Amino acid sequence: MLEARGDLASAEAHYQAALQLRPGDDVVENALGGALLAGGQVNDAIPHFKASLQARPDYFDAHYNLGHANAVQGNFSSSAEQFREAVRLNPQDPDAEANLGSALAQLGDLAEAKKHLERALALNPKHPLARENLETVEQMIAEQHR
Repeated sequence: MLEARGDLASAEAHYQAALQLRPGDDVVENALGGALLAGGQVNDAIPHFKASLQARPDYFDAHYNLGHANAVQGNFSSSAEQFREAVRLNPQDPDAEANLGSALAQLGDLAEAKKHLERALALNPKHPLARENLETVEQMIAEQHR
């Protein structure tokens, strides 16, 4: 709730205290990473997402968040890897599909990006990121064929 109210410093302190009580807890590590990421502390967030995944390798939220953090850093290869795992864990999540498509587009894999962006729109026809990025990818594909 502290994060939702924009009190990221208090949220971070709360999660740090929780880690003192439950070191390595997957949910707390992910939550702390999320608070740090929301506060723009990407480099500090990433180790917490990784710790969360070490404790629970099949944790969708931690894969998704690590994918997002890697994308913020411009590390689209790692971002795509994490979003691909998130999609595997929850194939019905349009956000994971859209972000995977976006990361693949950044890597130049336009055909694969298009598939994932279309899948995101099939899951949520109003998904703004998927719609916008699909238009961009389709323009890039068209330019390649000129």
